[in-house]
Amino acid sequence: MIETYINYEQLKNRIGDDKELIYDFLEVLKSELENYEQNFETAFLNNDKEALLSAIHKFKGAIGIFGFSNIYDKLVFIENELKKNISINCFYNEKNHIFISVKKHIDELEKNIT
Repeated sequence: MIETYINYEQLKNRIGDDKELIYDFLEVLKSELENYEQNFETAFLNNDKEALLSAIHKFKGAIGIFGFSNIYDKLVFIENELKKNISINCFYNEKNHIFISVKKHIDELEKNIT
């Protein structure tokens, strides 16, 4: 499991101190989370490395503003390994850990911005 850690300095640098804006961005992420997860799942089911790389890239952009550094770093690691021609099947179990962790990070961030 990925440790729940939010880099609040990074979050502040990207969004500022506007808690309403952070909340609004979180709502967008939450509304799209199932689509991101489905994109990962489809890529794995089709054994489509390019689709998975694309899904990872988009998801990194979606979570990058929130300071979810541990998740972001894990995605970068997977992305780099895939580019080295490692089989995507090696990372299937990581998908579940990533999305569970994102949900925990969202919960944690919501507690701290209200």
